[in-house]
Amino acid sequence: MRLTIPAMAALAVAAAGCDFNGPTQEPLSKLRHAHLLEDARQSGRTAGKRDNALGLIVSMKPGAVVRRYRVLERYKVLERYQTSARFEYQEAFSGFALTIEDTTGGTDFSAILRALQDDADIAWMEPDFDVESVPSLPEHSHAGQRIPWSVAMAGGQESSAISGDGQGAVPVPVYVLDTGISNPDLNVVEALDFRGDLIADPADHDGHGTHVAGILAAVDDADGLVGIAPGALVHNYKVLGDDGTADVSVVIAAVEHLIDLRRTDPDRPMVVNLSLGEYIGSESPTALDEAVATLAAAGAVVVVAAGNQAVDASHVTPAHVADVITVGAHDADGVLAPYSNFGSVIDLLAPGTGIVSLAPSVSDSGAPARMTGTSMAAPHVAGAAALYLWANPRATPSEVRSALVAAARPGIRVHGGTTDRALYVADF
Repeated sequence: MRLTIPAMAALAVAAAGCDFNGPTQEPLSKLRHAHLLEDARQSGRTAGKRDNALGLIVSMKPGAVVRRYRVLERYKVLERYQTSARFEYQEAFSGFALTIEDTTGGTDFSAILRALQDDADIAWMEPDFDVESVPSLPEHSHAGQRIPWSVAMAGGQESSAISGDGQGAVPVPVYVLDTGISNPDLNVVEALDFRGDLIADPADHDGHGTHVAGILAAVDDADGLVGIAPGALVHNYKVLGDDGTADVSVVIAAVEHLIDLRRTDPDRPMVVNLSLGEYIGSESPTALDEAVATLAAAGAVVVVAAGNQAVDASHVTPAHVADVITVGAHDADGVLAPYSNFGSVIDLLAPGTGIVSLAPSVSDSGAPARMTGTSMAAPHVAGAAALYLWANPRATPSEVRSALVAAARPGIRVHGGTTDRALYVADF
Protein backbone atom coordinates (compact mmCIF):
# COMPACT_ATOMS: atom_id res chain seq x y z
CA MET A 1 0.00 0.00 0.00
CA ARG A 2 1.29 3.46 -0.86
CA LEU A 3 1.24 6.18 1.76
CA THR A 4 0.01 9.69 1.10
CA ILE A 5 2.96 12.08 0.96
CA PRO A 6 1.96 15.56 2.16
CA ALA A 7 4.38 17.38 -0.13
CA MET A 8 3.13 15.55 -3.19
CA ALA A 9 -0.48 16.09 -2.20
CA ALA A 10 0.29 19.80 -1.98
CA LEU A 11 1.65 19.78 -5.51
CA ALA A 12 -1.47 18.12 -6.82
CA VAL A 13 -3.55 20.82 -5.14
CA ALA A 14 -1.30 23.45 -6.66
CA ALA A 15 -1.88 22.04 -10.10
CA ALA A 16 -5.59 22.56 -9.58
CA GLY A 17 -5.00 26.22 -8.86
CA CYS A 18 -5.19 26.07 -5.06
CA ASP A 19 -2.74 27.14 -2.41
CA PHE A 20 0.57 25.36 -1.99
CA ASN A 21 3.41 26.23 0.33
CA GLY A 22 1.91 29.52 1.40
CA PRO A 23 0.66 32.19 -1.02
CA THR A 24 -1.76 31.25 -3.75
CA GLN A 25 0.01 30.88 -7.11
CA GLU A 26 -1.11 30.54 -10.68
CA PRO A 27 -2.09 26.95 -11.55
CA LEU A 28 0.46 24.68 -13.21
CA SER A 29 -1.44 24.60 -16.48
CA LYS A 30 1.31 22.68 -18.27
CA LEU A 31 1.24 19.83 -15.75
CA ARG A 32 -0.97 17.03 -17.07
CA HIS A 33 -2.31 14.21 -14.86
CA ALA A 34 -1.21 15.92 -11.65
CA HIS A 35 -3.04 13.26 -9.62
CA LEU A 36 -0.28 10.81 -10.62
CA LEU A 37 2.55 12.85 -9.08
CA GLU A 38 2.82 10.65 -6.03
CA ASP A 39 3.04 7.57 -8.21
CA ALA A 40 5.86 9.20 -10.19
CA ARG A 41 7.75 9.94 -6.99
CA GLN A 42 7.42 6.39 -5.73
CA SER A 43 8.03 4.75 -9.11
CA GLY A 44 11.32 4.41 -10.88
CA ARG A 45 12.42 1.00 -9.69
CA THR A 46 14.04 0.43 -13.05
CA ALA A 47 16.01 3.65 -12.61
CA GLY A 48 16.76 3.22 -8.92
CA LYS A 49 15.00 6.42 -7.89
CA ARG A 50 14.79 7.11 -4.19
CA ASP A 51 11.85 8.52 -2.25
CA ASN A 52 13.23 12.04 -2.63
CA ALA A 53 13.24 11.84 -6.44
CA LEU A 54 10.51 12.62 -8.96
CA GLY A 55 10.23 11.37 -12.53
CA LEU A 56 8.87 13.74 -15.19
CA ILE A 57 8.25 13.58 -18.92
CA VAL A 58 8.61 16.95 -20.65
CA SER A 59 7.51 17.93 -24.16
CA MET A 60 9.01 20.85 -26.05
CA LYS A 61 6.90 23.22 -28.13
CA PRO A 62 6.93 22.78 -31.92
CA GLY A 63 9.80 24.76 -33.36
CA ALA A 64 11.76 24.94 -30.11
CA VAL A 65 15.41 24.51 -31.02
CA VAL A 66 16.74 24.32 -27.48
CA ARG A 67 18.07 20.82 -26.93
CA ARG A 68 17.59 18.77 -23.80
CA TYR A 69 20.91 19.59 -22.16
CA ARG A 70 20.32 23.31 -22.60
CA VAL A 71 16.96 23.05 -20.85
CA LEU A 72 18.49 21.06 -18.00
CA GLU A 73 21.25 23.67 -17.63
CA ARG A 74 18.62 26.28 -16.80
CA TYR A 75 17.59 24.45 -13.65
CA LYS A 76 21.04 24.03 -12.16
CA VAL A 77 20.50 27.46 -10.63
CA LEU A 78 17.93 25.79 -8.39
CA GLU A 79 20.57 24.41 -6.05
CA ARG A 80 18.09 22.33 -4.09
CA TYR A 81 17.54 19.96 -7.03
CA GLN A 82 19.73 17.62 -9.00
CA THR A 83 18.38 16.76 -12.45
CA SER A 84 19.44 13.89 -14.69
CA ALA A 85 18.11 12.98 -18.12
CA ARG A 86 17.00 9.40 -18.83
CA PHE A 87 15.63 9.41 -22.37
CA GLU A 88 15.37 11.87 -25.24
CA TYR A 89 12.41 11.62 -27.62
CA GLN A 90 12.44 12.90 -31.18
CA GLU A 91 10.05 10.60 -33.06
CA ALA A 92 7.10 10.16 -30.68
CA PHE A 93 7.22 13.84 -29.71
CA SER A 94 9.97 16.36 -29.06
CA GLY A 95 10.96 16.02 -25.44
CA PHE A 96 12.71 14.02 -22.76
CA ALA A 97 12.30 12.14 -19.50
CA LEU A 98 14.21 13.26 -16.44
CA THR A 99 14.66 12.43 -12.79
CA ILE A 100 14.68 15.27 -10.26
CA GLU A 101 16.22 14.68 -6.85
CA ASP A 102 15.61 16.91 -3.83
CA THR A 103 19.15 17.09 -2.42
CA THR A 104 17.87 18.19 1.00
CA GLY A 105 16.26 14.79 1.42
CA GLY A 106 12.81 16.35 1.28
CA THR A 107 10.01 15.90 -1.22
CA ASP A 108 9.13 19.48 -2.16
CA PHE A 109 9.41 19.90 -5.92
CA SER A 110 7.28 23.03 -6.19
CA ALA A 111 10.09 25.39 -7.22
CA ILE A 112 11.32 23.32 -10.13
CA LEU A 113 7.78 22.56 -11.30
CA ARG A 114 7.10 26.28 -11.26
CA ALA A 115 10.29 26.90 -13.26
CA LEU A 116 9.25 24.33 -15.84
CA GLN A 117 5.78 25.88 -15.98
CA ASP A 118 7.31 29.28 -16.75
CA ASP A 119 9.71 27.97 -19.41
CA ALA A 120 8.57 29.31 -22.78
CA ASP A 121 10.04 26.34 -24.67
CA ILE A 122 8.03 23.71 -22.77
CA ALA A 123 4.62 22.63 -24.09
CA TRP A 124 3.59 20.24 -21.30
CA MET A 125 4.92 17.97 -18.58
CA GLU A 126 3.49 14.97 -16.80
CA PRO A 127 4.51 12.49 -14.08
CA ASP A 128 6.61 9.51 -15.15
CA PHE A 129 4.18 7.09 -13.53
CA ASP A 130 4.32 3.30 -13.40
CA VAL A 131 2.84 1.06 -16.07
CA GLU A 132 2.58 -2.66 -15.54
CA SER A 133 1.87 -5.86 -17.36
CA VAL A 134 -1.87 -6.37 -17.28
CA PRO A 135 -2.05 -8.65 -14.20
CA SER A 136 -2.58 -12.32 -14.93
CA LEU A 137 -3.31 -15.34 -12.81
CA PRO A 138 -0.64 -18.00 -13.41
CA GLU A 139 -1.19 -21.70 -12.94
CA HIS A 140 1.43 -24.14 -14.19
CA SER A 141 0.09 -27.12 -16.07
CA HIS A 142 1.84 -30.42 -16.64
CA ALA A 143 -0.70 -31.67 -19.16
CA GLY A 144 0.82 -31.08 -22.58
CA GLN A 145 -1.51 -29.48 -25.11
CA ARG A 146 -0.11 -28.76 -28.53
CA ILE A 147 -3.13 -26.84 -29.80
CA PRO A 148 -4.46 -24.64 -26.98
CA TRP A 149 -8.25 -24.40 -26.77
CA SER A 150 -8.06 -20.67 -27.37
CA VAL A 151 -6.24 -21.11 -30.69
CA ALA A 152 -8.84 -23.66 -31.79
CA MET A 153 -11.77 -21.49 -30.64
CA ALA A 154 -10.40 -18.55 -32.64
CA GLY A 155 -10.22 -20.71 -35.78
CA GLY A 156 -6.45 -21.10 -35.81
CA GLN A 157 -6.57 -24.62 -37.24
CA GLU A 158 -8.48 -23.31 -40.27
CA SER A 159 -6.33 -20.26 -41.01
CA SER A 160 -3.81 -20.07 -43.85
CA ALA A 161 -1.10 -21.05 -41.36
CA ILE A 162 -3.12 -24.11 -40.21
CA SER A 163 -1.97 -23.93 -36.60
CA GLY A 164 -1.25 -27.47 -35.48
CA ASP A 165 -0.27 -29.16 -38.75
CA GLY A 166 3.36 -29.26 -37.66
CA GLN A 167 4.81 -27.14 -40.43
CA GLY A 168 5.07 -23.67 -41.88
CA ALA A 169 5.69 -20.21 -40.47
CA VAL A 170 4.25 -16.70 -40.76
CA PRO A 171 7.09 -14.41 -41.97
CA VAL A 172 5.71 -11.21 -40.42
CA PRO A 173 7.61 -9.15 -37.79
CA VAL A 174 5.84 -8.95 -34.43
CA TYR A 175 7.15 -6.81 -31.58
CA VAL A 176 6.37 -7.89 -28.03
CA LEU A 177 6.94 -5.11 -25.46
CA ASP A 178 6.85 -6.96 -22.16
CA THR A 179 8.94 -8.64 -19.43
CA GLY A 180 11.25 -10.37 -21.90
CA ILE A 181 11.07 -13.75 -23.64
CA SER A 182 12.81 -17.01 -22.73
CA ASN A 183 11.75 -20.12 -24.64
CA PRO A 184 13.24 -21.86 -27.71
CA ASP A 185 9.78 -22.71 -29.08
CA LEU A 186 9.68 -19.19 -30.53
CA ASN A 187 11.36 -17.66 -33.57
CA VAL A 188 13.03 -14.77 -31.73
CA VAL A 189 15.02 -12.67 -34.21
CA GLU A 190 15.93 -9.74 -31.94
CA ALA A 191 16.21 -9.16 -28.20
CA LEU A 192 16.64 -5.68 -26.69
CA ASP A 193 16.43 -4.38 -23.13
CA PHE A 194 15.18 -0.77 -22.92
CA ARG A 195 15.24 -0.41 -19.13
CA GLY A 196 18.62 1.34 -18.98
CA ASP A 197 20.28 -1.07 -16.56
CA LEU A 198 24.08 -1.28 -16.61
CA ILE A 199 23.85 -4.89 -17.76
CA ALA A 200 21.20 -5.53 -20.41
CA ASP A 201 19.13 -8.64 -19.77
CA PRO A 202 16.30 -9.33 -22.24
CA ALA A 203 15.53 -12.70 -20.61
CA ASP A 204 12.14 -13.24 -18.95
CA HIS A 205 12.34 -13.70 -15.17
CA ASP A 206 8.61 -13.10 -14.67
CA GLY A 207 6.86 -15.33 -17.21
CA HIS A 208 4.39 -12.80 -18.58
CA GLY A 209 6.28 -11.91 -21.77
CA THR A 210 7.04 -15.51 -22.72
CA HIS A 211 3.41 -16.50 -22.21
CA VAL A 212 2.20 -13.60 -24.36
CA ALA A 213 4.70 -14.39 -27.13
CA GLY A 214 3.72 -18.06 -27.11
CA ILE A 215 0.05 -17.26 -27.69
CA LEU A 216 1.02 -15.04 -30.58
CA ALA A 217 3.72 -17.03 -32.32
CA ALA A 218 4.78 -20.37 -30.80
CA VAL A 219 6.40 -22.46 -33.54
CA ASP A 220 4.33 -25.15 -35.27
CA ASP A 221 6.50 -28.26 -34.88
CA ALA A 222 6.50 -31.57 -33.07
CA ASP A 223 7.02 -30.11 -29.59
CA GLY A 224 5.41 -27.71 -27.15
CA LEU A 225 2.49 -25.53 -28.20
CA VAL A 226 1.43 -23.66 -31.30
CA GLY A 227 0.44 -20.00 -31.61
CA ILE A 228 -2.07 -18.10 -33.72
CA ALA A 229 0.70 -16.93 -36.11
CA PRO A 230 3.17 -19.82 -35.76
CA GLY A 231 6.82 -18.99 -36.28
CA ALA A 232 6.26 -15.25 -36.76
CA LEU A 233 9.42 -13.13 -36.52
CA VAL A 234 9.39 -12.23 -32.83
CA HIS A 235 11.21 -9.11 -31.64
CA ASN A 236 11.69 -9.29 -27.88
CA TYR A 237 11.61 -5.73 -26.52
CA LYS A 238 11.98 -5.88 -22.76
CA VAL A 239 10.45 -2.81 -21.14
CA LEU A 240 9.08 -4.24 -17.89
CA GLY A 241 11.13 -5.37 -14.91
CA ASP A 242 11.06 -8.71 -13.18
CA ASP A 243 8.12 -7.48 -11.09
CA GLY A 244 6.14 -6.67 -14.24
CA THR A 245 6.35 -2.87 -13.87
CA ALA A 246 8.32 0.03 -15.34
CA ASP A 247 8.30 3.79 -15.54
CA VAL A 248 6.19 4.86 -18.51
CA SER A 249 9.25 6.67 -19.94
CA VAL A 250 10.87 3.26 -20.59
CA VAL A 251 7.91 2.09 -22.67
CA ILE A 252 7.93 5.38 -24.58
CA ALA A 253 11.64 4.85 -25.36
CA ALA A 254 10.81 1.50 -26.98
CA VAL A 255 7.90 3.02 -28.92
CA GLU A 256 10.22 5.84 -30.02
CA HIS A 257 12.59 3.22 -31.45
CA LEU A 258 9.73 1.51 -33.28
CA ILE A 259 8.57 4.77 -34.84
CA ASP A 260 12.07 5.31 -36.18
CA LEU A 261 12.17 1.76 -37.58
CA ARG A 262 8.79 2.17 -39.22
CA ARG A 263 9.68 5.50 -40.81
CA THR A 264 13.01 4.11 -42.04
CA ASP A 265 11.37 1.07 -43.68
CA PRO A 266 7.69 1.93 -44.26
CA ASP A 267 7.06 -1.04 -46.56
CA ARG A 268 7.90 -3.63 -43.90
CA PRO A 269 4.83 -4.84 -41.98
CA MET A 270 4.91 -4.25 -38.23
CA VAL A 271 2.65 -5.67 -35.53
CA VAL A 272 3.16 -4.44 -31.96
CA ASN A 273 1.65 -6.14 -28.90
CA LEU A 274 1.19 -4.10 -25.71
CA SER A 275 -0.16 -6.29 -22.92
CA LEU A 276 0.49 -3.48 -20.48
CA GLY A 277 -1.04 -0.24 -19.30
CA GLU A 278 -2.33 1.73 -16.35
CA TYR A 279 -5.69 2.96 -15.09
CA ILE A 280 -5.40 6.75 -14.92
CA GLY A 281 -9.02 7.65 -14.22
CA SER A 282 -9.18 10.00 -17.18
CA GLU A 283 -9.80 10.03 -20.92
CA SER A 284 -7.16 12.75 -21.35
CA PRO A 285 -4.10 11.69 -23.37
CA THR A 286 -0.80 10.81 -21.75
CA ALA A 287 2.70 10.96 -23.21
CA LEU A 288 2.43 7.21 -23.80
CA ASP A 289 -0.84 7.72 -25.67
CA GLU A 290 0.77 10.32 -27.92
CA ALA A 291 3.72 8.03 -28.63
CA VAL A 292 1.49 5.05 -29.42
CA ALA A 293 -0.78 7.18 -31.64
CA THR A 294 2.28 8.39 -33.55
CA LEU A 295 3.42 4.79 -34.03
CA ALA A 296 0.01 3.81 -35.41
CA ALA A 297 -0.01 6.86 -37.69
CA ALA A 298 3.37 5.72 -39.02
CA GLY A 299 1.72 2.49 -40.17
CA ALA A 300 2.26 -0.01 -37.37
CA VAL A 301 -0.63 -2.24 -36.28
CA VAL A 302 -0.72 -1.75 -32.51
CA VAL A 303 -2.70 -4.20 -30.36
CA VAL A 304 -3.38 -3.27 -26.72
CA ALA A 305 -4.86 -5.20 -23.80
CA ALA A 306 -7.93 -3.47 -22.37
CA GLY A 307 -6.97 -4.17 -18.74
CA ASN A 308 -8.28 -6.30 -15.90
CA GLN A 309 -9.88 -3.81 -13.51
CA ALA A 310 -13.48 -4.42 -14.68
CA VAL A 311 -13.83 -0.69 -15.46
CA ASP A 312 -14.45 1.39 -18.57
CA ALA A 313 -11.33 1.04 -20.72
CA SER A 314 -11.63 4.68 -21.80
CA HIS A 315 -9.81 5.55 -18.56
CA VAL A 316 -6.86 3.23 -19.25
CA THR A 317 -3.62 4.18 -21.04
CA PRO A 318 -2.82 3.25 -23.78
CA ALA A 319 -5.99 1.16 -24.28
CA HIS A 320 -8.03 4.31 -24.97
CA VAL A 321 -5.90 5.43 -27.94
CA ALA A 322 -8.22 5.73 -30.94
CA ASP A 323 -6.03 4.20 -33.63
CA VAL A 324 -5.00 0.98 -31.88
CA ILE A 325 -6.86 -2.33 -31.66
CA THR A 326 -8.05 -2.58 -28.06
CA VAL A 327 -8.84 -6.11 -26.91
CA GLY A 328 -11.09 -7.34 -24.11
CA ALA A 329 -11.32 -10.93 -22.87
CA HIS A 330 -14.00 -13.60 -23.06
CA ASP A 331 -14.06 -17.09 -21.56
CA ALA A 332 -14.61 -20.52 -23.11
CA ASP A 333 -18.38 -20.19 -22.57
CA GLY A 334 -18.67 -17.09 -24.74
CA VAL A 335 -19.11 -14.58 -21.91
CA LEU A 336 -17.24 -11.32 -21.34
CA ALA A 337 -14.76 -12.18 -18.59
CA PRO A 338 -15.72 -10.64 -15.22
CA TYR A 339 -12.27 -9.07 -14.82
CA SER A 340 -12.11 -7.60 -18.33
CA ASN A 341 -12.39 -3.87 -18.81
CA PHE A 342 -15.30 -2.92 -21.03
CA GLY A 343 -16.84 -0.09 -23.02
CA SER A 344 -17.01 1.41 -26.48
CA VAL A 345 -13.23 1.74 -26.93
CA ILE A 346 -12.89 -2.05 -27.14
CA ASP A 347 -12.63 -3.19 -30.75
CA LEU A 348 -12.54 -6.98 -30.35
CA LEU A 349 -12.85 -9.72 -27.78
CA ALA A 350 -10.55 -12.76 -27.67
CA PRO A 351 -9.98 -15.72 -25.35
CA GLY A 352 -8.41 -14.64 -22.07
CA THR A 353 -9.43 -17.08 -19.34
CA GLY A 354 -7.35 -20.15 -18.55
CA ILE A 355 -5.05 -19.71 -21.54
CA VAL A 356 -2.31 -22.31 -21.97
CA SER A 357 0.97 -21.02 -23.41
CA LEU A 358 4.73 -21.13 -22.96
CA ALA A 359 6.61 -20.58 -19.73
CA PRO A 360 10.26 -19.46 -19.46
CA SER A 361 12.32 -22.55 -20.24
CA VAL A 362 15.53 -23.71 -21.88
CA SER A 363 13.59 -26.56 -23.48
CA ASP A 364 10.69 -26.30 -25.91
CA SER A 365 9.16 -29.35 -24.26
CA GLY A 366 9.04 -27.74 -20.81
CA ALA A 367 5.81 -27.58 -18.83
CA PRO A 368 3.44 -24.90 -20.16
CA ALA A 369 1.71 -22.33 -17.99
CA ARG A 370 -1.94 -21.34 -17.74
CA MET A 371 -2.72 -17.64 -17.28
CA THR A 372 -5.81 -15.46 -17.27
CA GLY A 373 -6.26 -11.84 -18.35
CA THR A 374 -6.67 -9.41 -21.21
CA SER A 375 -2.88 -9.71 -21.52
CA MET A 376 -3.62 -13.14 -22.97
CA ALA A 377 -6.45 -11.91 -25.20
CA ALA A 378 -4.36 -9.24 -26.93
CA PRO A 379 -1.71 -11.54 -28.49
CA HIS A 380 -4.44 -13.68 -30.07
CA VAL A 381 -5.46 -10.54 -31.98
CA ALA A 382 -1.84 -9.55 -32.67
CA GLY A 383 -1.35 -12.99 -34.20
CA ALA A 384 -4.45 -12.50 -36.32
CA ALA A 385 -3.07 -9.17 -37.53
CA ALA A 386 0.15 -10.93 -38.55
CA LEU A 387 -1.86 -13.52 -40.50
CA TYR A 388 -3.73 -10.78 -42.35
CA LEU A 389 -0.55 -8.85 -43.14
CA TRP A 390 1.06 -12.04 -44.46
CA ALA A 391 -1.52 -12.04 -47.25
CA ASN A 392 -1.95 -8.25 -47.40
CA PRO A 393 1.46 -6.72 -46.59
CA ARG A 394 0.48 -3.20 -47.67
CA ALA A 395 -2.68 -3.02 -45.58
CA THR A 396 -2.98 0.03 -43.34
CA PRO A 397 -3.68 -0.30 -39.61
CA SER A 398 -7.29 0.79 -40.13
CA GLU A 399 -7.72 -1.79 -42.91
CA VAL A 400 -6.32 -4.52 -40.67
CA ARG A 401 -8.64 -3.54 -37.84
CA SER A 402 -11.65 -3.42 -40.16
CA ALA A 403 -10.81 -6.86 -41.57
CA LEU A 404 -10.43 -8.41 -38.12
CA VAL A 405 -13.69 -6.89 -36.89
CA ALA A 406 -15.56 -7.97 -40.05
CA ALA A 407 -14.30 -11.55 -39.72
CA ALA A 408 -15.10 -11.74 -36.00
CA ARG A 409 -18.09 -13.73 -34.80
CA PRO A 410 -20.85 -11.94 -32.86
CA GLY A 411 -22.64 -13.45 -29.90
CA ILE A 412 -20.45 -12.93 -26.83
CA ARG A 413 -22.58 -11.97 -23.83
CA VAL A 414 -21.42 -8.49 -22.87
CA HIS A 415 -22.39 -5.33 -20.99
CA GLY A 416 -21.42 -1.66 -20.75
CA GLY A 417 -21.62 -0.91 -24.46
CA THR A 418 -18.89 -3.44 -25.26
CA THR A 419 -18.69 -5.09 -28.68
CA ASP A 420 -19.94 -8.68 -28.79
CA ARG A 421 -17.60 -9.67 -31.62
CA ALA A 422 -15.04 -12.40 -30.89
CA LEU A 423 -11.86 -12.99 -32.87
CA TYR A 424 -12.06 -15.59 -35.65
CA VAL A 425 -9.20 -16.16 -38.08
CA ALA A 426 -10.39 -19.04 -40.27
CA ASP A 427 -10.56 -16.76 -43.31
CA PHE A 428 -7.04 -15.37 -42.92
